[in-house]
Amino acid sequence: MNAEKIFLYDEDNFAEIERYDGVAMVRFYADWCKPCHDSEPFFDTAALQLGDNIKVGKVNTLLAPVLTAKYGIWGVPNVLVFKKGQVVKHLTGPQSASMLINALSPYLSDAI
Repeated sequence: MNAEKIFLYDEDNFAEIERYDGVAMVRFYADWCKPCHDSEPFFDTAALQLGDNIKVGKVNTLLAPVLTAKYGIWGVPNVLVFKKGQVVKHLTGPQSASMLINALSPYLSDAI
């Protein structure tokens, strides 16, 4: 997976995640959020290490307020893990690449 495979999602295209039959990792962030900027390289690294086994995306909370409310995102950064369109894990706050990979591991057995 390369950086071009980390998609930006909003209300117009997020149904792609909700209808996806595999595992997806979506990061909710805000441009003004320093912890979001500081931890973004860790998210990108985890996405690259997980390769093509998952779908990866980001949602700017300021540009997607409906999604932000729908998924109960009250602070950023937040990462939601989806499996077959359902949220199976919710990670709040900055996460290292290894923490993200470990959090996704139980859901990847079918994807690998």
